[in-house]
Amino acid sequence: MAIAGFDFGTPIPKSNPSTRAGSPACPPVWNAGAVTVYRIRLAGPAALVVRLATELADADGVELTSSEQPSIVDANSVELGVSVEGTHDDVTRAVSSIRDELPKGSSIEIVH
Repeated sequence: MAIAGFDFGTPIPKSNPSTRAGSPACPPVWNAGAVTVYRIRLAGPAALVVRLATELADADGVELTSSEQPSIVDANSVELGVSVEGTHDDVTRAVSSIRDELPKGSSIEIVH
């Protein structure tokens, strides 16, 4: 089942001993996977950091939930902390994909 591009996964059968013959069946329970909040730190030139945050928010299965104010690292760099929700696989895939494209001196990391 999919709603607005979100796949709820495979239904998990649910038995309900109080359900009697002829009464409406219980709707299935859907396994959507574990969704967790992750803190991500981005660093680099300001325009690049904004673009990276946008790419992270647009990644499949990842939702940007909050952002801190960027902090100035030096005349050419800023650091930005964001929070995202998603499964471990979706978040690490998005971070790895972005990291592969980073120019020297820029970074993205999952903060524990």
